[in-house]
Amino acid sequence: MTEYFLQITLQSPLTSAAGEGRVGVVDRDIAFDDLGLPILPGRRIKGLWREAYRDVADAWALCDESPMPVAHIFGNSGQGNARLYVANAELQEASSLREWLRYLQYNKKLSPDGVVEHFASVRAQTAIDRRTGAALENTLRLTRTLKADLVFQARVRFFEPPDNTLLNALSLGAAALQHMGTARTRGLGKVSCRLLACGKNGQCRDLTDEVLDKNALPSITQTASDQPAQTSKAHVTPSFRSTCTVPTYILRYRIVLTAPAVIPTVEGDPNTVVTRRDIPGSNIWGAAAWHYLSQPNHTPEDDTFRHAFLDGGLRFLTAYPEADDPEVYNGMPQRLIPIPHSIRKFKKDEKLMDFVKQLPGEDPIKRLDRRYAIISKGRLATQAVKTELNYHHARAKDRSKGRALGAEVPDGGAFFTYEAIEAGQS
Repeated sequence: MTEYFLQITLQSPLTSAAGEGRVGVVDRDIAFDDLGLPILPGRRIKGLWREAYRDVADAWALCDESPMPVAHIFGNSGQGNARLYVANAELQEASSLREWLRYLQYNKKLSPDGVVEHFASVRAQTAIDRRTGAALENTLRLTRTLKADLVFQARVRFFEPPDNTLLNALSLGAAALQHMGTARTRGLGKVSCRLLACGKNGQCRDLTDEVLDKNALPSITQTASDQPAQTSKAHVTPSFRSTCTVPTYILRYRIVLTAPAVIPTVEGDPNTVVTRRDIPGSNIWGAAAWHYLSQPNHTPEDDTFRHAFLDGGLRFLTAYPEADDPEVYNGMPQRLIPIPHSIRKFKKDEKLMDFVKQLPGEDPIKRLDRRYAIISKGRLATQAVKTELNYHHARAKDRSKGRALGAEVPDGGAFFTYEAIEAGQS
């Protein structure tokens, strides 16, 4: 099976800003994982790739050609109907470094900050008073930048097998993607991007170079076969009742997040997307149905699909976090459960109690900081789900602006934050 990667080579220092700084260290920091290895957020890469291909398509249209529409490849903004998924870009040697870094950090021989300092440096900038030539007060800013010559790779996954037309379009878009990050007009963020196709033997073909080496530009014109397939819709049983009175089989499933996950909830302010700490069964049901229909010769009219997904033959319970304390699960994975709302703890000694049974005059109580627990060895072992906060900049529809104009401007873009469950949890 062929795997595809977008390879990004830094030709100058790059600041892929994380959207926040570190007090007392830097004002503008880069994005990195828990081991200190730098990453380039996949959502940002996909947006830049989309803009780069738009420039290619616009130039192609000036030659009276009909290139594949941008929305047909990357989807419409906010609708999630893209033909590909772009993961976070990691260092080319990240997989081989992780085991060593975990060992060194476990033995306290190396810290994540030390890893960050190896791959990045800090630059100081200040504003100058043109009349006196002196630095203006309170204008010193420290920015962390990735060092030049680093090579990153982002896995590209297609929801359907790509054809040559799609690969040609993406290859040209990769060649056009030459800048990313902040301060692009000040010598930072120059990159070289290539689309790679890697086989089972580990050998990779540079599709971008193959396209650019041809004497004539390859076709990226949309053909009839490129049109989205029209699939018939199955009739959903109105009652949505299963013919089974009791479950026939009960299977346990385990989900390990290989990338951050966002399960939105109706919380937070308008500029922040808050995620759930668990994965609802309905989300897993939908993913399973999509995966089933994506296989060859599977249609919504199949008896198997109808019985399993439409008539209630297959049901999923919510996926709650798995206990990560060896003393709790004793070598066997254990599913945590949400802590009942009435369970509180005393402020003084941290003992748990049910506030429904609280007597007048007892010590004050407070809510638990963690949301999930399991009863182990006669005690309630609690556990929190690790989350991270990411920042996203959706630029205005008018590309000449190059930034978000605010919600009060139609199609003016926005700057917002979204919370995500950290990768590596199960």
